[in-house]
Amino acid sequence: MSSAKCIAVLGAVLVACALASARKLAHDKTAPVPQAWQYDLSAETVGEAPEMASPANGTSLLSEHERQTFLEWILGLTGGGTTTQEPDREPVVPTKCAACTCGLTNKRTRIVGGQPVQVNQYMWMALLMYDGRFYCGGTLISSKYILTASHCVDGFQRPKISVRLLEHDRSSSSETSTVDRKVARVIKHPGYSDSTFNNDIALLRLDRALEFDETLRPACLPPMGKSFTGLDGVVTGWGVSMPGGNTNQILHEVTVPIMSNKECRKSNYGAKRISDNMLCAGYPEGKKDSCQGDSGGPLHYVNGTFHHVVGVVSWGEGCARPKYPGVYARVNRYLTWIKRNTKDSCFCDQQGNGFTHFPAVEATTAASPAASMAAGMAASTAASEGASAATTVASAVSTAQAAGASRVNDE
Repeated sequence: MSSAKCIAVLGAVLVACALASARKLAHDKTAPVPQAWQYDLSAETVGEAPEMASPANGTSLLSEHERQTFLEWILGLTGGGTTTQEPDREPVVPTKCAACTCGLTNKRTRIVGGQPVQVNQYMWMALLMYDGRFYCGGTLISSKYILTASHCVDGFQRPKISVRLLEHDRSSSSETSTVDRKVARVIKHPGYSDSTFNNDIALLRLDRALEFDETLRPACLPPMGKSFTGLDGVVTGWGVSMPGGNTNQILHEVTVPIMSNKECRKSNYGAKRISDNMLCAGYPEGKKDSCQGDSGGPLHYVNGTFHHVVGVVSWGEGCARPKYPGVYARVNRYLTWIKRNTKDSCFCDQQGNGFTHFPAVEATTAASPAASMAAGMAASTAASEGASAATTVASAVSTAQAAGASRVNDE
């Protein structure tokens, strides 16, 4: 047998073993519960989220980098594709940022109740495309970064993802002057779980920086520690207006009340499904909600005239169902993570100043493919996550919709 055939056979065997381990883990009812899901229900937490959940028995899971290295090694042997990119270079911190203001819309009075918005009213609203097709939303937060949901990038190939800004009516090519960018890097939160949607937050680094002016601004990041309970939130997106319907061609907005996590855990979701990293918004009787196609988009809190992105559209049971509010990633649980991963870009504040973040970045050592493989087999976790990383957009979208959870669009 030729060496090439030997490598192919070895790769096939390894993949089969990995998939078998993944299936076993998925059906193992005694699998350890991550600490992130062991709640103290006596109080609502608004601190920072842990970067990686650790199992209760103290066994360390693979890091995201180790998992991806192992997956790439396996796929390389079998000739498969990959959803990742080359190791990241140390980002270059801008020496100066131009004056700019975050969170100001292009009009003073908002239209509420699921109505269309004015052209480029929410100028930070990003439309994500996969192979040129709309499938998710996002929020421009700095000159190089889009904030979105991890389930909008998990299992999707980075080179096929693109970002469009200043879009309004998707059916018109002449209404607005849109700005398109390719995605240079996908930064998925390392603690993301595709089964629970915990830590459902991600960053997209654009291939070229944007310049801000009166027609293009980022949204403001929220203050740390605030729960926003009892305040109104504004969701924007091109998602469907009702389950099973068609996505909207024109950007819409809807206003929903933000709930406390204590209140949300009393909904039909129950206490165990709502983590401290989530935020719920909606009416007890349903009425209004985000829906399929809105995934990754922003839930805003309006502080006077400034819009802060406090949530990222994540999941829900159906849309606008009684006792099933929309669930969002709670952005101010991730401010340290966001700042550390976006220091090579310019942000804007409410006073009209441009600035950068300068957090220290700890050096990490990449695990060798062989070491990653051994650790992956021992923990039976790399295979579980790796099985979904090579999926196509069709299978990824259909799986999410079949579960009735994530709000990705499948046009």
